Amino acid sequence: MNCTRCDRELPSGASVCPSCRAVVATAPGPAHLPAPDDDSPTLPSTDRARSLASIRPGTLPAANVENLAPGTLLASRYRILGFAGRGAMGEVYRAEDRNLGQIVALKFLPDEFARDPDRRSRLLNEVRVARQVSHPNVCRVHDAGETEGRPFLSMEWVEGENLAALLARRGRLAEEEAVRLARHLCEGLAAVHERGVLHRDLKPSNVLLDARGIPRIADFGLAEAAEVVRGRFAREGTPDYMSPEQLAGAEATARSDVYALGVLLYEIFTGRNPFSAGGSPRPAPAPPSRYAADLAPEIERTILACLNADPARRPPTARQVAGAFPAEATLAQVTSAAQQRADRIVAFRAELAELRRAGVILVDDQGLAAAERYHQGVLRDLASRHEVDLSERGKQLSLGMRVASLIAALALSASVFYFFFALWGRIPTPAQVAVLVAAPLAALAATSAIARRETARYFTGIAALLAWGCFVLNLVALAAVFNLPSAAGGFFAWGVFGLLLGYGYRVRILFVLGALSLAIYVASALYSWAGGSATEGLARPEGLFPVAAALLLLALAEPRRHPPGFSAAYRLLGSILLLGPIVLLAEFGSLSYLPLGRTKVEVLYQVGGFVVSAALIAVGVARRRRPLVYSGTTAFVLLLLLKFVDWWWEWMPRYLFFLIVALSAVAALLALRRLRAASAVALEGPAS
Repeated sequence: MNCTRCDRELPSGASVCPSCRAVVATAPGPAHLPAPDDDSPTLPSTDRARSLASIRPGTLPAANVENLAPGTLLASRYRILGFAGRGAMGEVYRAEDRNLGQIVALKFLPDEFARDPDRRSRLLNEVRVARQVSHPNVCRVHDAGETEGRPFLSMEWVEGENLAALLARRGRLAEEEAVRLARHLCEGLAAVHERGVLHRDLKPSNVLLDARGIPRIADFGLAEAAEVVRGRFAREGTPDYMSPEQLAGAEATARSDVYALGVLLYEIFTGRNPFSAGGSPRPAPAPPSRYAADLAPEIERTILACLNADPARRPPTARQVAGAFPAEATLAQVTSAAQQRADRIVAFRAELAELRRAGVILVDDQGLAAAERYHQGVLRDLASRHEVDLSERGKQLSLGMRVASLIAALALSASVFYFFFALWGRIPTPAQVAVLVAAPLAALAATSAIARRETARYFTGIAALLAWGCFVLNLVALAAVFNLPSAAGGFFAWGVFGLLLGYGYRVRILFVLGALSLAIYVASALYSWAGGSATEGLARPEGLFPVAAALLLLALAEPRRHPPGFSAAYRLLGSILLLGPIVLLAEFGSLSYLPLGRTKVEVLYQVGGFVVSAALIAVGVARRRRPLVYSGTTAFVLLLLLKFVDWWWEWMPRYLFFLIVALSAVAALLALRRLRAASAVALEGPAS
């Protein structure tokens, strides 16, 4: 017999799966049906009932459905729509609440518990406690009732699945999805605690996910409106999610719920329970990064803090735990994650086909068909919710669309520019000013309207670039209308507006234009502050260094929080603004601010250029940042070529000069090949 959740073979007579800790279903039915959502054993209490299971649709075949057939009217209020599922502690029906005018879930106590006063009291307590909490991430409980001696409660109907089913189906979640889910869980638990309630049974099967993936904490069967629960009652709960102080029967507090939250977060980010191996006393959990190497260090620290055996060393509130997780991911970040997921599926399919052809891996047709069905479902879901490309041809077409978008934006801006100047002399000055003010505002309003309706940002980019062009035209033309002298302040205004548009609407070309405008402004302002002319400051390349340094630092600081693709733009533009002036000053030292004389300045920048280029190459290789490697290599080669020209061009035969250049490149190629071979050997490790 196999586990209905993870499909592992079960030991004879097992009541709990040793692999995934799911309760083994004993009811008859097809083996492929998932187990009841109450999937973990609960420590018993002599005179208090354990929590009711959070039951989801289709958990087990219906039984005794004839007792509450569709159409049955209960308490003159609830019309039964169908049987939803059954667990060890109750049955759930889908019903229409005629008073509320909405679909609800009705949870009934089983017949054997219906006449137990303690069980009935527990059900009413669940209603009383749960109704104290109102939050989008907490499942709402409406009311309690009774029919033919069977008590029940009505609660929010959540169309979807529970977290246990999602983790069993998918394992570790993508980081963006996991972060979003973790933040919602923290906010829901914080709302529970802020109402003075302890949940005491937080686990995956008690977290319901709606069709959008938004979680709701459910099942308040063990919840207490108290700050502390002590004695034997503290030992109620699910062992794998109980804190050490609960297992010891000492007490249950809000920090005990934080511990359970830590177990949940561990599962979400790694795909496994930290204590599935068992053992007594409970061992310290392995670092989550052992199973998720790319996990952010701050998230790992937070999870391990929640799982600290000492309650005093855990975060005091779920609200504090939420601080480790960024706010909702932007649409661009979610789309980027979706594209990466689609790319991994395509790569897996290709690699699996190669392995099967080589006979390295054997997969039967049934397993292959199951994987294909799963991947097809994931790809359909990604394609329906995000702008993703599912093939190389799709990516090529998307690239063509981006190029067409850029051309359209530039051409439209030029068209507006020439249209204004064609009509400029024919309209009075007040009308000119009105047009100049209205044009960028209208373009900005159009950008905002298009962005709300578009996910891929093709037409948004066109409108945003047009708005920036109109703003530039605005300042230039207004200066001409009112005979204002040209000033570097215009570049500052263009730069700030370009950065705001580029970052706000995720248009990288606008960010680049804004950063370049700010770089020009800084270069002019520095020379002006030194007592020179702002215009002459544009001929001093060293003025670009501050903006270059700011961009490179921005790329290094919190890279996960940048919009997709912007970190690469920071690195590329920053390295160009840093290396470009260095190469220029290495040849034309007279352009420098430094009072060292032309020759000394050139030597200084030649040596500095080689050092900075080599450093960028090293950092780029170590961090796998191609823009840094490319820009550093280009600058290094240019400096080397210029030095060769300075040293040998005038007296050496041309063929010999280029031969030396070629031999130098070949020597570098051989050295890099040896380094690459050595790194490959290191990765292979010792032979087994």
